[in-house]
Amino acid sequence: MPDSRKPGGSIMCWPRTQAANIEGRLKTPTRLSLPQSDQEARRWGFEVSDEEDSFQWFKLGLMHQDDLRRAFAGWLDRPSQLLEAEDMQYRHETSATDLAKTYLRHLWERILEETVTRFGAEREKILELALHVVIGVPANWNRAAVDRLRHVVEEARIPGYHNHSSSLRFCIEPEAASMALVGHYQLLPDLAV
Repeated sequence: MPDSRKPGGSIMCWPRTQAANIEGRLKTPTRLSLPQSDQEARRWGFEVSDEEDSFQWFKLGLMHQDDLRRAFAGWLDRPSQLLEAEDMQYRHETSATDLAKTYLRHLWERILEETVTRFGAEREKILELALHVVIGVPANWNRAAVDRLRHVVEEARIPGYHNHSSSLRFCIEPEAASMALVGHYQLLPDLAV
């Protein structure tokens, strides 16, 4: 398994609660804490314990309601988790778009922190590089849902969208997972991931 501290390795050092045992995890949960006050920064991923109420399933809220119904055809209506997520968003006067933007900002900041640490470069120098950002989307998403996510990425100020020498690409999650595994386990050493 590659060293998570060397350039090109996977990020495996996620912010977390004291109790979270996340050693070796390649992915952090798509989860945000409920706001406690206007001043408090939202906790995200492993910082939010499994036991506390939190915003989850919000990425699916970027899909149009008709597309959601088609995606969950065969279920009675929609999964209870999705209904709970919509209800929680309503009660806390927020939207799937705002939650996705907040989550992506946290994730991007963590990626930048790790990149600065690994390369020993200043943050501003990293942001000047031609960055190639690839974001995975569910395989059953249509163009409209991907366009909504593209808008969220733009609002989250992820460079790939604002740095003109950088690029932003979306790929379906199975493809993204395959690319990550090939890179993580160095299955094809000549392939750049």
